[in-house]
Amino acid sequence: MRLLGVDLGTKRIGIAVTDELGFGAYPRTTLARARSRAEDIAAILAWAEREAAEAIVIGLPLSFQGTKNDWTLHCERFAAALGESTALPIILQDEFLSSQEAQADLIAAGVSRKRRDAVIDQAAAVRILESYLKSQ
Repeated sequence: MRLLGVDLGTKRIGIAVTDELGFGAYPRTTLARARSRAEDIAAILAWAEREAAEAIVIGLPLSFQGTKNDWTLHCERFAAALGESTALPIILQDEFLSSQEAQADLIAAGVSRKRRDAVIDQAAAVRILESYLKSQ
């Protein structure tokens, strides 16, 4: 099953995709947040269609203790609105430390700070998909 991974941020949205067999996750793009939720949803759904995704996995930012915060609630509301706009299944996946782990991976790979800033969100989306795949 091909999955589209989404890392929601305040300024950017990271997009990643799995291969058809679900063995690996790969970065695709970073979207600038639009002026409206509807525009963000349309952009994500365009990528889902482009990648022939069968489901969308959205990172859910829980705390170390697994509790929710304001951003968690925002992501849940966004996921609900996305679900109302598509027949694709919407899956929420704990994204605890996904951005920090993605940053560490990029540093270890010798990626420059400027390049890291450009790809960190899609790298976090990869981590979200990898976490989901491992949980299945």
